Amino acid sequence: MEIRLTGNEYFIDGVRYPSVREIIGQAIPGEAKPLLHDVIVADLIRGSGLSDCTKPYARAWKRMMKEHDISHLSCGKPIASPALMVAGTPDIEGSLDGSPMIAEIELDRGYFSSGPVLQGYKIIKGTDGIGRIPVTITLFADGKFQITSLAESEPEDRAMFFACLQVYRWKKMMGVPQQ
Repeated sequence: MEIRLTGNEYFIDGVRYPSVREIIGQAIPGEAKPLLHDVIVADLIRGSGLSDCTKPYARAWKRMMKEHDISHLSCGKPIASPALMVAGTPDIEGSLDGSPMIAEIELDRGYFSSGPVLQGYKIIKGTDGIGRIPVTITLFADGKFQITSLAESEPEDRAMFFACLQVYRWKKMMGVPQQ
């Protein structure tokens, strides 16, 4: 399976797959993250050559990395499910203080859709996603950070992802304009 990422679109063996965030954004308007988010996250993970838009969050990132054992970082690795015809790119996969995690990074505010997004990634990963704790890492421009486990809401978040997927497919089938 060849995954090709063009901008914010995924092509698997030449077929366009919607992203997890696109699916959530179509069902829950206002929850789509700006592309600038992806630039900032990539800068923080890479850790060098920070752009001006990233610098306010770098202090929070460094403080978090110092205070917590975050290791085996993998970011920006596209994943896809041919069975569901869905793709996505988790912000981080690795471990947090010794526990396996999959995480979304938020900037200055949390998105209530992070739980369903993380469940979408776990579903795409299949057995590789089992046991990974879904986590949001919120970085604030003032240098503070917050790590929130979404383990308690996993059943509801999983159901919400599938509901959003059904809404996305229904809108596409009925010819409802995409937002």
